[in-house]
Amino acid sequence: MGYQNLPKEIKKELSYVYKDSKFVKRPKYSNRSCTCLSKHIHPSILEADYCNVLYYLKRGQKILDFTIQHKIEIIVKGKHITNHYVDFRVVNLNQSVEFHEVKGYETEVWKIKRRLTEALYPKIPYVIKINKRYRP
Repeated sequence: MGYQNLPKEIKKELSYVYKDSKFVKRPKYSNRSCTCLSKHIHPSILEADYCNVLYYLKRGQKILDFTIQHKIEIIVKGKHITNHYVDFRVVNLNQSVEFHEVKGYETEVWKIKRRLTEALYPKIPYVIKINKRYRP
């Protein structure tokens, strides 16, 4: 029995999908990679769209700069706990910094890392853009 002959219910349960004559691993959150105007490769279309917004804000001189997938080391009492990668680190015109996160929906691990980041860096605003259409 080939892949084409499987019922749709079984195909949805598989972690690998048959695409272009080969098996490809299905994304964990059913997202699709996408390239933005700045030629960055983003793990989701939603994130790439937000990067395009930041790109136009930078060109229009509304913000100074932004970086993608900024690494934040979470260190408590001198011990490295984990790393948290925020989607965007935005530098405003007055040199202030903001962390921007774009989510289709919130996961439990992300909620914990966000709270730790907000506790360790209370002076840096943590801006969250959640697309309610993709919420389960």
